[in-house]
Amino acid sequence: QESQVSGQGDVIIQMETGGRVVLENGFEYREQGVILKVLPGFGGPGTEVDIYGSNLFGHGDSIKSVTLAGVAANIVESNNLVVNVVAGHGANSSGDVVITS
Repeated sequence: QESQVSGQGDVIIQMETGGRVVLENGFEYREQGVILKVLPGFGGPGTEVDIYGSNLFGHGDSIKSVTLAGVAANIVESNNLVVNVVAGHGANSSGDVVITS
């Protein structure tokens, strides 16, 4: 698992000629959201699913889309801690839950 440390850092461009340009504190890394639980963990089209986590908006203002095992879900309600969706129609499969903000 990758380290998820928040903080600011410099942007550095190193040229082949040896020149270097630095913008101090030019980039801020923010922690990604974390999905803690998905209930229920299975279902078919039309199943209402609750996704629990933290920072689910990913430092954005809202959630743009959610997919369940690669299938688009309809967002019913959302906040930074819980997202309620309805599963869409797709092939029977298992896979990742992806939230895009």
